[in-house]
Amino acid sequence: MKPMHRRHPESTTRLRKKMATQGAAPLVALAGALDVVVTSPNEGSERSRPIHTLSFVSSRIDGPLRMFIAHTAGVYIAFKTSLEEKGDKRQLISRFSKLYRSALAQLNESRASEGAPPHVFRAVESVWHLCEILILDPQPAPGVLIQQLQQWAAAWSSSPAGKRSPKAVPGDDGNDESFWDNFTTLVMLGQIEDACSMLRSHGSGDTEDFVLMTQILLSMPLFGQDVYMEFLTKWNEWQETVRQLVQGERFQDEPRFYSVCRLLYGSPQEFDRRKDLCDSWFQFVVTKAAYSQPLLKVADLAKLADEVLASKDFFSGDSLSQLVLSLLHGDLQAFTRLLANLDDLWWTGAHLVDLLREGGDLQSRNVPHVEALHEQLLRDYALCLLSQRPLWQTGLMYLHHCKPENRPMLIQAVISVHCSTQQKALKVAAVAENLGLPEATFAIYRMQSVKWLKKNKLDSALVWAIRSKNSPLVSRVAEMLLEDYLRSGTLICADQLRGLGQEMLVSERLMFLAKYAEFLRLRDECCNNAGPDNLEGAARAAELLLFLVNSEWSPRFFVVRLLEDAVQLLGDDNLVPQNIAYLQRLMACLQSTVKRRPGELKKDLLDKLNFACAKRTAQSLLYLMQIPNENIMQT
Repeated sequence: MKPMHRRHPESTTRLRKKMATQGAAPLVALAGALDVVVTSPNEGSERSRPIHTLSFVSSRIDGPLRMFIAHTAGVYIAFKTSLEEKGDKRQLISRFSKLYRSALAQLNESRASEGAPPHVFRAVESVWHLCEILILDPQPAPGVLIQQLQQWAAAWSSSPAGKRSPKAVPGDDGNDESFWDNFTTLVMLGQIEDACSMLRSHGSGDTEDFVLMTQILLSMPLFGQDVYMEFLTKWNEWQETVRQLVQGERFQDEPRFYSVCRLLYGSPQEFDRRKDLCDSWFQFVVTKAAYSQPLLKVADLAKLADEVLASKDFFSGDSLSQLVLSLLHGDLQAFTRLLANLDDLWWTGAHLVDLLREGGDLQSRNVPHVEALHEQLLRDYALCLLSQRPLWQTGLMYLHHCKPENRPMLIQAVISVHCSTQQKALKVAAVAENLGLPEATFAIYRMQSVKWLKKNKLDSALVWAIRSKNSPLVSRVAEMLLEDYLRSGTLICADQLRGLGQEMLVSERLMFLAKYAEFLRLRDECCNNAGPDNLEGAARAAELLLFLVNSEWSPRFFVVRLLEDAVQLLGDDNLVPQNIAYLQRLMACLQSTVKRRPGELKKDLLDKLNFACAKRTAQSLLYLMQIPNENIMQT
């Protein structure tokens, strides 16, 4: 059986085609909004009730979203590091889950402050919060569960009452229906203090009915340290008191208080009548449970949700509703499948499924292919980030946390990072090194060398080629530098070659180039500072030339240049006559070279070479004859 967690094929194809058509850093075009505006099926019998309208995630990742991604990447790394330490794993997962949710809240607040419409991460925050309550956090006590669900429902409410407590203007006659709708909504959401504040601020807040309603609300029992049976006894007594007030027609002159009291003692008929104040079915589930089942357990939520949805009074076909319903049923297989289909850049699936997997929640509920699911979501998220140039480093980090089987993909991802500058290339190479990918590091160096070769920047090309440790490439660049020297008469990378150490061992051509650069330096110094005090420099230059000619490291096209250098060295009158032993070895080496490559040498060059050798030999012999006998052996 195939795993039930893949994104809808049309959505995935559309997204990836869009990425492919945008080049190295494509725009992330998402398949569609999470939810759309919907109306109640009973549109003719009651007012239209919008569920949740959510816009696309931006086709280009903007500043707030980029900061959010970077921040949560840090949380992810810290979580993986903390897993290696000993401690309560469930508490650890709960703590890091709240860090993720805090980042979601900051992102959504930033969006709201800019006046942007609600988007998919607003829904993700709500789903994440519910998942914390029901699964990730340690299982709450029944009385605490309903309080947490009320806070969750209030936070997601689109009603103004769910966001803040509207204040009545002193002296208000209270005929404004929106005021009473907000007051009733606050009571239904369990925000009793805010509801009482509204009553006190009302123009009639000091009248007997208002004071009594406030006292009723404030006397509501709250689950704390009570024993279950003790709390249930208090709750039943309080509800019975409220019921008696209603039956005694205590609020016959205040129908709004009469309605609220019926809600307080859990009248099913009153809840059905006021369900229009709830902007979603799951808010209605929590509201109804709060006053009918105050000691609700997690296992009771599925039945209650099914009862509410069976009435067909609420729309539940949007993605958010399906996610919430799957959580209430404890169906994590459906939940993870829905997460994989969210148009959120795969962020939620990569992080929330990671927490569920580490906590063993997916495994304990027999979700198939857990490891494959986790791997796919993490990889998809990483590749999505890699499609955005500013997020390449974050994408590599996530891809690095995939299984070792993805190493070839990781290497290719590193190599594919766009390097517009040399500094960027060095940074990418350093990241590859930290990730333990020497192959990628050397590949980056190699590509940079080729890039500078195409731009005819041979000195830069040589630096990158040496870093790549690619012998054929280094040899090719070295030969091109020698060719450039033959054309221009200037060795453009002489300073760089002087600083080489063991790096020159990468290629024989590079060793030849470095030694030849050293020969040119010594020869120029001898020519500029000729005299008895510079005999050692002249000897070193001759020794180097002898080494270069005899090493056979020279390219064939450069042999003539070596012989010309020999002619120049031997024929320079500014140089002090050399040690006769060096001259003999040099001439023997040159003669051997001439014999090996007779067709490459012109007759005039050979004549010049023979004349220079004969002249320098004669000068050396005359020089020796002028040295006192006691110093001859030293020379």
